[in-house]
Amino acid sequence: MNYIIISVFLTVLLASCSTSVRFSSENTETTQIKKGRSQPISIEKGTVHGVYEKLLTEAERWIGVPYKWGGQSMDGVDCSAFVGNVYKAVGISLPRTSTQQYESISKKVDNPKVGDLVFFTFTSSPISHVGMYVGNNKFIHASTSRGVIVQNLEDKPYSQKLVGIKRVID
Repeated sequence: MNYIIISVFLTVLLASCSTSVRFSSENTETTQIKKGRSQPISIEKGTVHGVYEKLLTEAERWIGVPYKWGGQSMDGVDCSAFVGNVYKAVGISLPRTSTQQYESISKKVDNPKVGDLVFFTFTSSPISHVGMYVGNNKFIHASTSRGVIVQNLEDKPYSQKLVGIKRVID
C-alpha cells in the first residue's frame, strides 16, 4: 500500500511542472545572475511596446531566482508559477500548473512572438514544463538546476522536447 502511495506522489510531483533530470551546460547559452540583480533580456530596445514590454520587464525581475518545486515567490519558484506571476503582473490570470496552462490556452502558433508560452515534455506527462518566449529564438523559464534563466530554444534537450507554442495575448 505504501508503495502505491509513494508511486502516485512521485508521478504527480514529476508531472506537475518540470523534470528531475539535470542537463549539462555545455554548448548552452544561458543567462543567470544572482537574485536581486537585473540583467536585460537580449531584445532590441523599441521592438516591443505596451503589455509585451511589461511582460519582459517583469520576467527580467525574476532572473536568478532559484527553482523550488511548488514555489511561487522570489524565494523560489517553479516553471508554471513563474509564468503565472509574470502574467499576473500585467493583469492576466493563468492556471497553476503547466498542463492546465497548456489546456486552457487555445491558440497554438508556429511563429512565436514575445509573451507566447513554450511547452515541453520531459516526463510521461504530455506537458511537464513551460517558459515564456522573449524573442530572438530565446525563452525564459525556471530551470530545475539553475533557477530562472534565459535559454535558446535550439538548445538540447529543449529543441527535442518542445510540444508547442501557445499565444495568451492576441
